[in-house]
Amino acid sequence: MEEGKKHEGKTLPVGAKKYVEEGLKLVIVYAGQYFGTFGSQKFILLYMSCGAEVKQHLYPILNKI
Repeated sequence: MEEGKKHEGKTLPVGAKKYVEEGLKLVIVYAGQYFGTFGSQKFILLYMSCGAEVKQHLYPILNKI
């Protein structure tokens, strides 16, 4: 364990590091030949404006964003 002492205080455990995700997350929704791309906020607004039947199809996607 003595060899580990020379690195003490020089490394940071991975669990303590702060990772920042970069880039825009998009949701792509398609039905037949039609599709749309939505950012997270726009997708939530779309979900809120839909009826119950459509919401049941979009709900699994909503859980992933």
